[in-house]
Amino acid sequence: MDKIQLTWKMDHGVPGCDTDSNSPLARAVSQLFKEGKPFSNLCMCFFKDISATLRWFGVFVQSTGDKAIYFPGFVKDFNQIQGFQGKNLKWNKSFAFDHISLEKDRLKWHLTSRESKDHLGRPGT
Repeated sequence: MDKIQLTWKMDHGVPGCDTDSNSPLARAVSQLFKEGKPFSNLCMCFFKDISATLRWFGVFVQSTGDKAIYFPGFVKDFNQIQGFQGKNLKWNKSFAFDHISLEKDRLKWHLTSRESKDHLGRPGT
């Protein structure tokens, strides 16, 4: 089987190799490599925690259809989601959350599960 390996070298952070397929960068590029969904821009974002350790904030990509997509830097997988509209519960369901998409018109957004199996939302921004 052929393998594509993405290598990115940074001057910051702990030395080593992040081989986690759940990292935000791996999830963002899987849209390209596994699903054939290209993007025009990619921006990796980090922050320093209270111990000054560099951590993932997430990865933003701009799809070729001009959606802005954010892949958060999770420590653990999310498998349940609740959503409220005001004080009213709108969603409470099992949901393997992967990313948030801001639509091209920038007026609507939605949540997408792993492997794009499910979508939630389209509320106004």
